[in-house]
Amino acid sequence: MARLHHLGPLPRRDEADRHEEQKPPQRPRGPAQGKARHPRRRCPAGDADMNHLQPRLGKAHRLEPGKPPVVRTMRRGEEEDHAQPVLSLTPQGDKEKEAHGARPQMTAFCRQLGVGLARAARLRHTLPAMLDLARAFSRVRFGETAPRDEPHRDAFQRDQDRITYARPFRRLQAKTQVHPLPHDSHVRNRLVHTLEVASVGRSLGVLAAGRIEHLLEPAGITPQEVGAVVRAACMVHDIGNPTFGHAGEEAIAAALARLIPEHRVNDAPADLAHFDGNAQGFRIVTKIDMHRMDRGLRLTYATLGAMLKYPWGALDERSRRGTKFCVFATEAQAFADVVRHLYGLDDPALAPRHPATWLMEAADDIAYTIADLEDAVDLGIVSAREFVELVGPIAGRRDGSVASLRGQAIGRLIDAAAELFAARIDEILAGEPYRGGALLDDLAALDATLGEAFHAARRTNETRVYGHDRKVGFELAADEIIDTVLDLLFPAALAFAETRDAEKLPRRYRQALAIFGDYRPDPAWPREEILRSAIDATAGMTDPYATFIAARLRGIDVPL
Repeated sequence: MARLHHLGPLPRRDEADRHEEQKPPQRPRGPAQGKARHPRRRCPAGDADMNHLQPRLGKAHRLEPGKPPVVRTMRRGEEEDHAQPVLSLTPQGDKEKEAHGARPQMTAFCRQLGVGLARAARLRHTLPAMLDLARAFSRVRFGETAPRDEPHRDAFQRDQDRITYARPFRRLQAKTQVHPLPHDSHVRNRLVHTLEVASVGRSLGVLAAGRIEHLLEPAGITPQEVGAVVRAACMVHDIGNPTFGHAGEEAIAAALARLIPEHRVNDAPADLAHFDGNAQGFRIVTKIDMHRMDRGLRLTYATLGAMLKYPWGALDERSRRGTKFCVFATEAQAFADVVRHLYGLDDPALAPRHPATWLMEAADDIAYTIADLEDAVDLGIVSAREFVELVGPIAGRRDGSVASLRGQAIGRLIDAAAELFAARIDEILAGEPYRGGALLDDLAALDATLGEAFHAARRTNETRVYGHDRKVGFELAADEIIDTVLDLLFPAALAFAETRDAEKLPRRYRQALAIFGDYRPDPAWPREEILRSAIDATAGMTDPYATFIAARLRGIDVPL
């Protein structure tokens, strides 16, 4: 695999012995900073060459040739005010320039955030210059102030165990991945997909962390811990996906946009008509599963931060037409708590992306791109020969079975993603608000052949697999089913929010509360939580159960 030659070769783990004697140069340090190692391998052509390689990952805190950054490191557990940055990438001399009225960097900064110069000047001092890795991989559990004594399992392994036993996680076995739940058991459902993403994520997390071990070691973090956090985040990355997958997301949002004005809900939260499985997942693990309305699964802050693929709400300008967001208004306080704990920021709108999120997202992209094509072979949508032609260039060979090529291709993509992560680590750790982009977007810059082959595989999925007649017909049925279910559950929740007494409800609504199952509302809850419980119940249904309920509501007797 070709390397990023303009970044210089990045040694692999098995090359460590050859590089042990070439210790990285020391950065200048202040009188109380202690020893600190170089936070990255230097580009032979100068740091300026790094800047044009990372257009998608942010532009603040770039290095200038000949101006080494000030660096200090802190070990886990060290007493320090976390509101201050642990690593600073501010070039020496810039503070003096700003003090004398120079504004080019400030202008770029405010343009990036979409704010005026006055607010940018205030915000610049609230953003961490570089993420505190010890804090970002916090073992403290959500809502607690100190890590627990967990002698038999580390905190992140316990996260994985809690997720494994969670009821929403088990329900993924009867939710659609891409293809409608088929009779062929080899075709993936959402649970199998999740387990495969978690497997890729663990391997990628350990490999990528091994390439930045010089940054992790001062913070007291091991590559295995990074792999565990990435795996836990992968296990919950789809836990909030509704019945019928992405088609279900659109159907729920469309139904709510119709029902809210139809029932004259004038006091509805502004984001109630928006739905995204990522935000539903954050709601599940922080509030409505296990310890209901009392911190949910109580996962570690590190895992919660890593699962936030789009760290903003539905009404944020970065949200795409009310999709691609991770926080409902009902979980705004939980989100603010996570951002404050991990990054020391009081304004959650400034939240950066967690380093592990990049790896979780890459693991998902790798797993579904190859696996969806393999499923298409089993379903006769793509021939085995076409699979070899598409996946062979990714695997680096064209001989062997479909399964062996799939495994080889995933392995090569893991290696590439780890290298991209290491090459861009300064930008990933810059602590800036996330504006978009993914690791594998730049795969072609690392290896043109691999990048083009991966793009061709994704393009085939888009044109041949995701648009197949069978899938389209299934999605049209999903609209009707979700409309039917919400037409009952939403007005039932609305009526319950008014009476706070199930016995005072009309018989139809009283019986409807039984369908809510795990998400039956409580009279003591705020009104917005009761309304959202109808969405929780609908989104939490499996595909067969939603189909069964919709049929029964229409007077059709079908087996479950």
